[in-house]
Amino acid sequence: MFLWLLAATAWGESNVVAKIELEDQFGRTHSISFPREKPCVLMIADRDAERQLDGWTGPIAKKSGERVDIYGLADLTRTPHAFRAFIRDSFRKNYTRPVLLDWDGKVAANCAYPGKQALVLVINRKGVIRHRATGAADDAKLKAILHSLTETDP
Repeated sequence: MFLWLLAATAWGESNVVAKIELEDQFGRTHSISFPREKPCVLMIADRDAERQLDGWTGPIAKKSGERVDIYGLADLTRTPHAFRAFIRDSFRKNYTRPVLLDWDGKVAANCAYPGKQALVLVINRKGVIRHRATGAADDAKLKAILHSLTETDP
């Protein structure tokens, strides 16, 4: 089951996230809504960008600890319906942490996901996207992401 709700305007235009509800590879529904207790990092990738997330996940988790919720989202727009069960099973075998499965790509599109490269969003407790980074992680991009996580909410 796939559910999603958005603010009145698309995120790419307003930079405000209202709510996301998506199932993970284990069939559990995850709800990300705002306002919330902690800021969050939303990492989006398609098949072409999947490997780029490794450089982001570890350093962000290590530096932010329990102060930040980290979510992975797979843009599966190009997945034919007949292969969904196979893809879900593959995610179950390869990832122990939940990965939100965006089968029709609506959440990814509303986040202005460019495709073929990772997109990392820092979203504050009020649902405002504070920082965007794309592609593979490097020192400068990681420093900017980590700095945006320490800023006070407006």
